[in-house]
This record gives sequence, structure tokens and C-alpha cells, in this order.
Amino acid sequence: MEIAKAGGVSFFERPFTNHADQKNYAASCAKNDWIFLLDADEELSSELRDSLLEWKQRESELSVYEMARLTWYLGAWIHHSRWYPDFQRRLYRRDKASFSGMIHSALRFEGKQAG
Repeated sequence: MEIAKAGGVSFFERPFTNHADQKNYAASCAKNDWIFLLDADEELSSELRDSLLEWKQRESELSVYEMARLTWYLGAWIHHSRWYPDFQRRLYRRDKASFSGMIHSALRFEGKQAG
């Protein structure tokens, strides 16, 4: 918390209830309409970063985008089975979608999405 505040980052706290509530609260604190959600143990590939920067340059027709998550497990990337591609909804308009679910939260919305 101190490191974030020292860097000029807005910092918000709340008691934990469940993952969906936490994600919806965080989205409500955001200054922008679009949310890109990363879990603490995830990172962007350079390809995804470049794709997102390109996407920002045009008008979006959709409210939710999903991407394939690649898992690192026991020292190796898993490129097979049902572990890949593991599509996750991570980019969304906060006024068009929200999370629900007590244990495994999922992004809920109406309309089309893009992969």
C-alpha cells in the first residue's frame, strides 16, 4: 500500500466478501469506462500488449473481449488439453458488464463479445 501511494497511485480498500464483489467494487472506482482485468499471478505477453495498444486507436463495437490464457505449470507452458486455449473475458466496459458468482466469479453481460 505504501509503495503504491508513494508512486501516486489511487489506492482503495474494502473488506473481502467474495471475488465478484471485489472486482465490481474495483471497477466502480475506475476513472475510465474500459477495464482490463489481470489477476495478481498473470502478465501480458508483448503480443497482447501490442494488440491492446492497437485496439485503443479505434472505436469499439463490442462491450466485452476475451483472450486465450496460457498456463505455466510445473516449469512448462501448457499448450494442449483443455488448459489451452483457456479463454477468459478480461477487457470490458464497466457500464455494460459485471461479475457474479460466490466462488468462481464470471463476467456477465448482454450482447456480442469478441475473442
